[in-house]
Amino acid sequence: MLGYIYFITNTVTGKKYIGETLNFKERKNKHLSYLRKDSHHSNKLQRAYNKYGEDNFEWSYEIYEIENEAELKIIE
Repeated sequence: MLGYIYFITNTVTGKKYIGETLNFKERKNKHLSYLRKDSHHSNKLQRAYNKYGEDNFEWSYEIYEIENEAELKIIE
């Protein structure tokens, strides 16, 4: 099974939001949907998104071979 540790990096400040998922594309789309609606669960990420705009965030990830989802949470 593959898992992803992903990073949402503010290219202005260098600050990062770090998360884990089994489906990076789906998770990215959910984050963007909430951010665009001004209803993201992370107040810090939402404030930065509102201040700097979507174009100032970079998305990246690392892929891990895992046996179960709990292992991914430990890596995160």
